[in-house]
Amino acid sequence: MNRQTYWRISAAAVVALACLPAWGDSLSGHVLDLATNDGLAGVLVSVRTFDGKELATGGTDLHGAYSIALPPDHPLPLVVAFRKVTYVSDPTRVPVKQTSEAQKDVYLAKKDDGDQHYYEKVAQSLGNETDEAQRWQKLQTVAALPAANQSLVAGQLQLSGNTAALNDLATTNKTNQVLARFRENLRDENQPEIAALPDYKSKQIVILSTAPATTNYAVVQDLLNQAKREAALEPNSKVLTLDKGSISDFYKTQEAIYQNQKPDADNHKPISQEHKAQKFR
Repeated sequence: MNRQTYWRISAAAVVALACLPAWGDSLSGHVLDLATNDGLAGVLVSVRTFDGKELATGGTDLHGAYSIALPPDHPLPLVVAFRKVTYVSDPTRVPVKQTSEAQKDVYLAKKDDGDQHYYEKVAQSLGNETDEAQRWQKLQTVAALPAANQSLVAGQLQLSGNTAALNDLATTNKTNQVLARFRENLRDENQPEIAALPDYKSKQIVILSTAPATTNYAVVQDLLNQAKREAALEPNSKVLTLDKGSISDFYKTQEAIYQNQKPDADNHKPISQEHKAQKFR
């Protein structure tokens, strides 16, 4: 298997998939410029259900901070979409932590009005990132750039000798190509939509159905293999892995889930959940 990390881009806005507790509280964090690390003011923030229903909206302040009040008994998981004019608007999917504490930072990059120095700084930020979740999110942002500006980033990574980040970016684009075609195949066969989620431990993209009970997994696996072949990727490649587990169960393997058994803070204790879903490779 080639040295790779396995990332994913979808469409419409910068997105964070959140495995959240089911009581009303708030979702907070910061949105930063990927090149300058400055907080971005005026970013529109929309909290939605996985099927697209909007639950709450807000925006970032002068320092790029946001805090969105959530309705009680909200469903799982949630999607948080971020959008700012002149910045890339394709989404990126990252798991975020429980709402009892701030989420990981979200990074946006200028779509087409940054100069060469700006995109060199983008490359440095990506190349220097060691946190797997943050690295995932930065890769999504860079892969969403127009081709000319993405080339500037790739060129800087090459000049700096950062072949690992350069290969990861190439893998990101290849993975996106496979997923785009795979989703077309699913629609043609009237199969449920999928969630393509990062598994940091195995460095794979895990594919989960949004409607497991009505999914024909044999058909879905065949459609995934077809999409891989069309993208010149071996069908047995572990870049993308089909999983029969639920989205909620998947997130329980990625983050500590907090249970609110009593109103006092002492009872917000993290618990780990073993992911028991079978994987089809």
